Amino acid sequence: MPPKEKKKGTKKKEEAKFGDIERTQCDQDNSVRNTSQYGTLSVYAAAPQQGKPAVNPNVYKGPNISMLKERIKSEGIPIISANTEKFNETELKTIEEFLIKRNGLRIGDTIESSTRRYKIGAVIGEGRYCDVYCGIEEKDNEEDDVKGKWYAIKIDKRKHEFRTRQKIEISVFDRIRVSTKMDASYRFPEYIESGISRGKPFIIMNVLGPNISKVREKVVKKGNNYERKSAYFLALETLRVLRDFHKLGFVHRDIKPMNFCIGHTRENYDKVYLIDFASAARLDDTNQLELLRMEKSYPLTNQNLVFCAPEAHRAELLTRRSDIISWFFMIVDIFDRDIIRWKKWEDSDKILEAKTGFFKDRATLLSPLPKVLQDMAGMIEDPEPKYDKMLYMLNDEKKELDQKFPMKKFEWMHLNF
Repeated sequence: MPPKEKKKGTKKKEEAKFGDIERTQCDQDNSVRNTSQYGTLSVYAAAPQQGKPAVNPNVYKGPNISMLKERIKSEGIPIISANTEKFNETELKTIEEFLIKRNGLRIGDTIESSTRRYKIGAVIGEGRYCDVYCGIEEKDNEEDDVKGKWYAIKIDKRKHEFRTRQKIEISVFDRIRVSTKMDASYRFPEYIESGISRGKPFIIMNVLGPNISKVREKVVKKGNNYERKSAYFLALETLRVLRDFHKLGFVHRDIKPMNFCIGHTRENYDKVYLIDFASAARLDDTNQLELLRMEKSYPLTNQNLVFCAPEAHRAELLTRRSDIISWFFMIVDIFDRDIIRWKKWEDSDKILEAKTGFFKDRATLLSPLPKVLQDMAGMIEDPEPKYDKMLYMLNDEKKELDQKFPMKKFEWMHLNF
């Protein structure tokens, strides 16, 4: 009789750890997951090794590196996923090999500033220009490392010196720190320090939770929309933090769901933070743009094409009004994911045409939405944003829902922060 075949998948996978800290504390974002099967890494095909033939695709060997490369084009921002899955040793090794080849960094490596050392954890965000790792300040006593505070470490993929984008982000952080005096009511990442280590420029920030695009992927069933109470909350909080950013004298110029994060603990799950200031421009005393770099706009990519204002398509100066238009596109999509019909388009000119006609035909296009958003659409294109009036309108609707559903929680409350 032929020998019995061993059943696949019966061997228990080892749980990967960073020091004594399990993967759940320093989780990987969807950049290394199959988005159609959230949280299940074993759906990946094996990654062929250089000089060797591709292995049997039916035998799981690790995540598909080509999928990682595609995700590198996405935003480079601090994200901690709320998924509870753990990576096994094979998965981590494959991911590390790719990251080492590109960045020369691996889990457990250290980077140094003039006064501190940080131990590198898993990558938690991959972007076009930077990668973001979780990391912990390294102490002389190894036990202190485990008990220490986690940070988001944003590392430029290019070597040796700070590029313009990083210089812009640091200058914005400095302005925020001076202007807000780290007032907790302001919802921006906390800048810790920056430096160059191993030939790589880096910025250290506090850790935030997942961005609201990732939150939607995790908690809202495919094809569905947020509960109205949650949608009003996100509209209110994102507009409030954008208003505060404008009051500090900046235009963000890259408003999209991926650049708003929720808090990463149970205590601040109801906070929304604005991140990624590398495309920002400064307003002078007369509210005129004082560019922090020479170009008028910023490069259009698949990541910002959906939500950018029409001015970005025409390579014109982006203003506070441009940020508000981007914000409104984002909020319309939060309330109803079917209204922004150009989300999967790639032709910039065709998208510009659709955006230009959006507000002209708003009575028809926005008919599925609450009347308050239809009314707000008439204010969006005003040169001077009407923050207070729009906040009042949104808050009024939210209060009404709070009274009707006082016990209803946000959909992301069950996530494991």
